[in-house]
Amino acid sequence: MIAPAFAAFLAALLASPALAVDPKAELLKIKDAYERAIREDKPELFTKHLADDFGGKMLFKDIRGKQGFNEFWSKVNDRFGKGENARGYSVTLKPEKIDVSGDTAQAEGTTEETVDTPLGAITYASTWKANLRKQGADWKLTRMDSRPDPANTVSRFVSSLVS
Repeated sequence: MIAPAFAAFLAALLASPALAVDPKAELLKIKDAYERAIREDKPELFTKHLADDFGGKMLFKDIRGKQGFNEFWSKVNDRFGKGENARGYSVTLKPEKIDVSGDTAQAEGTTEETVDTPLGAITYASTWKANLRKQGADWKLTRMDSRPDPANTVSRFVSSLVS
């Protein structure tokens, strides 16, 4: 009876902590995809991580679905990518907390955002929160809220350009 013994071995191997997928590491891959998407101006690198019912608020603008995210992306890129007000835009997400509970997760942290303007680089910070849900083998972002510091003059200026 090799088959039952092999099945027991395989089950034990798959249950091994060494082979378990770390959900936090998987969530950090989504963070990396967001930063890379902005750096390379390829929103599709990130939108594949959005749930069909995705929603959120970024720079005080409501976003609904992948199409809404793409419209927001286009507006930000027009203003900051290679637009009239800037020659580039970069974001570094700094997760400060990631809580995973079964097939859901919440993450939050800060950003360092830099807009390269004709007058020099402008750097400002935002806070963000994200809700995620596991769908099959993949984690999907269901909600993301990002808010520049309203007390910061640079944050208000940047927000006004996009809103």
